Amino acid sequence: MNILSNFAQTLTYSGPKVADGETGTAAIMTLVFGALGAISVIVIILAGLQLIINGDNPQAVAKAKNTIIYAAIGIAVALSAIAIVQLVVWVLA
Repeated sequence: MNILSNFAQTLTYSGPKVADGETGTAAIMTLVFGALGAISVIVIILAGLQLIINGDNPQAVAKAKNTIIYAAIGIAVALSAIAIVQLVVWVLA
């Protein structure tokens, strides 16, 4: 039991990592857009499963394909937003 309590004491969480020189607003924006990108990946996975499961229903297949396309656009927007925030921080710094 002592080993577990010693191990638990060594585990610390200091919050999300922020790049050197990054402002608080830029850090929050990076985290938000990163979360949006992660959600888009999950949506693509779920839409892919819908595509596989509903392969014989043309309407469901079209809906799943559109969902994949919109999620891919979401990933592109999230990545470009992160890049834009980093660029603005770099230019203003």
